[in-house]
Amino acid sequence: MGNARFLEGEFSLEEIKNAVWACGGDKSLRPDGFTFKIFKRYWDLLRDDIWGLVKHFEAGVIGSVIDEVQSTYVEGRNILKGPLIVNELCSWSKNKKRKMLLFKADFNKAFDSMNWYFLDSIMDQ
Repeated sequence: MGNARFLEGEFSLEEIKNAVWACGGDKSLRPDGFTFKIFKRYWDLLRDDIWGLVKHFEAGVIGSVIDEVQSTYVEGRNILKGPLIVNELCSWSKNKKRKMLLFKADFNKAFDSMNWYFLDSIMDQ
């Protein structure tokens, strides 16, 4: 299976079972208190319910935690979009003989550690 298909494909029942068996028996999957020991012991009885939970997770949860600006590993998005936009901006600046300052910051990670007064000062200059 290719990498893209592997990343975009659904989990198989075997993969789910392997994940359950890889967890410690005294760990709880949810706040209801059922431990992995219970899921392992009653696997044949509970596997369809577990399969349904995983399907719910794939359908609703994953989509809500991937930001709309993420450009990779999401169907219809391309990792080259960012560099292509930067290339277009550089070409535009060169053709117009305009000076340009480029910088990249991950604002989600840098927001609390960035000196905003310094950044404003640089942008003003």
